Amino acid sequence: MKSKGNKGKNGKLRGLKFTLILIVALGLYFSISSADYNFLNKLNETGDYITAIKRFMKHKTNETSLPGKVIKVMDGDTVVIFSHFSTKPFKCRLYGIDSPEVGKNRVIGQKYANMAYEELKGMLLSYDVSVTLTGEKTYDRQVCILKKGNMDVNLEMIKRGYAWAYVHYLDEPYKSIYIGAQDKAKSEKLGIWSLSSPEAPWDFRKRLHDTTSKG
Repeated sequence: MKSKGNKGKNGKLRGLKFTLILIVALGLYFSISSADYNFLNKLNETGDYITAIKRFMKHKTNETSLPGKVIKVMDGDTVVIFSHFSTKPFKCRLYGIDSPEVGKNRVIGQKYANMAYEELKGMLLSYDVSVTLTGEKTYDRQVCILKKGNMDVNLEMIKRGYAWAYVHYLDEPYKSIYIGAQDKAKSEKLGIWSLSSPEAPWDFRKRLHDTTSKG
């Protein structure tokens, strides 16, 4: 049986190991000082490495963006990101948009769900992106704004008619920009807006939930 002292020592070693790895990675982008080292050590005590990364980035640049690569596309608004600033890949839910729900658990998905998935996959899979972490989480997914070069990917999915502006969760300046893009896609009958009466994903989920509850 390991003693409490050994457990504490092992925990400190793991924290130190992570700090060193993180410093090497961040050192490619920043000049790391001894004060930064101490700052990272304090952050790492929580074991929440994504939060540690976000806070460090804000500490250094007043931003919470980091470079990453899209290694998997889950659906029209969720991807998996690998970044050298993280110890493992993490799921990223695109901020401010909601794409048609894909089918799962024997439930038929919405129209255009697969097309939205394919559109995002073609746009992002295996590409480098800039990930802006909003600080929010939903179902163990980081809520993010992705940029591929100068392109706001979240906005682009709305522009192409493969996602709704998720108004309930949008703040300015994104709210007016995303709604404006949605209105334009509607007027041009792009993607989901080519349907006579497209059902918003949040209404689809609510209807499905209500039906399941009654059953």
